[in-house]
Amino acid sequence: MSDSISLREYIEKIIDEREKYHSLALSLASKEIERRLEALNELREEVTSDRAQFIKEDIYAARNKELDGWRNSVDKAIVRIDTKSSTWAVAIVIFVTIIQIALRFWK
Repeated sequence: MSDSISLREYIEKIIDEREKYHSLALSLASKEIERRLEALNELREEVTSDRAQFIKEDIYAARNKELDGWRNSVDKAIVRIDTKSSTWAVAIVIFVTIIQIALRFWK
């Protein structure tokens, strides 16, 4: 009967084991929180780094306005060139037609 223990000792043993496992659980939870916080800090650094690679909206708007002006001037130049080309093509057709008519009547 030496294996028997009192109820008080049994309850104290259970309480001690419970405290031990609670401490272990708190330690593990603390380590997990620390790991997650470290991962979040790394993510924040990546986001900050990525953000630095983007152009600010006001700079983009100014540059885009400048490019729009350049594109409009190029479009106008192309229209002028097309108009001149069309004019010359019509003039050449008229000239060749007049020469054909003149040659026809000259014979």
